[in-house]
Amino acid sequence: MALDYEFEKVGSGDEDGFNDALMTTFDMDIPRAVARESIQNIIDAATVKPVVAEFQLLDKEIGTLPNLPQLRRRIKACREYFPNAKDCVNFFKSAQQMLNGDRINIMKISDYNTKGLTGKDDDRNGNYYAFLKGVGTTAKASQEAGGSYGFGKGSLFAASSLKMIFVSSIYDLKQHL
Repeated sequence: MALDYEFEKVGSGDEDGFNDALMTTFDMDIPRAVARESIQNIIDAATVKPVVAEFQLLDKEIGTLPNLPQLRRRIKACREYFPNAKDCVNFFKSAQQMLNGDRINIMKISDYNTKGLTGKDDDRNGNYYAFLKGVGTTAKASQEAGGSYGFGKGSLFAASSLKMIFVSSIYDLKQHL
């Protein structure tokens, strides 16, 4: 399956600007927020113990990013979308320069002995939807689950020099039928 970069359609809904509160909430102590929010989600998704969280900082060739030509086009379109917003234009100009470089740092967060991100793109009860698309909603059944309203993901976007994340999951389909 080919990777695609996904952006929400605005339609008649609210349009989040460059200084989205979901990200700016976490821009004070990003390393702490990323660790806390990631581990909280991993613990909440435990299937057996021990749950394992693994953080790696990878130095990759820029050409290893999936569908790089499309990503470059998307970044250019984002830069052109708000031509009068100086902070937005400057950010996307830097992003374009980064994507035209040779190497990029990537933080890889892996977890083991967890459920994985289940559910399809439009499954509002699945934890994939809750993690990537829900804000102010929950798919967590446990009262003891940590933050369950979709705000913590903002730390991941805040930590990214491109304000984006890649998500991949493996899960046991039999558990979710």
